[in-house]
Amino acid sequence: MSELNAYSLLDANILVHAFDNSDEFKHEMANELFESALYGEMRLAVTTQVLSETFNVFTRHKYFKNRVNLEEIRLFIADIVDISEIPKLSSTPKTILSAMELHITFGVEFYDAVIAATMKEHGITTIYTEDKDFDKIEGIKAVNPFEKRA
Repeated sequence: MSELNAYSLLDANILVHAFDNSDEFKHEMANELFESALYGEMRLAVTTQVLSETFNVFTRHKYFKNRVNLEEIRLFIADIVDISEIPKLSSTPKTILSAMELHITFGVEFYDAVIAATMKEHGITTIYTEDKDFDKIEGIKAVNPFEKRA
């Protein structure tokens, strides 16, 4: 296990809002998270699963399908990959086995379980997300940065 326990993870829905500005509040909040990582105010990481899901949302979700330029999204994700202040975490075959256990035990979506298993392997306990599935997983704290909306 790597020692990234001082880090929090960003979920795909946060990255989607960082790119998409149709909801100004969520766009600003997501970008504030990024800026806080770049300026060393927060330690944030992403998983390869999260990066894949982010691109997938833009290619498959009806809302985005004909509204966004896929090359711009590719460049956005490439920029995240290049930001050294944000570690990129990968899953392993052992991660998948752990994810199966989390899926069975807590009844969460399997791909969320893969993210959670990757987090656990790296000692990360907090994820910034809108997804309620992570609240079900023991040892994971889900923080919705958009709940502060008045």
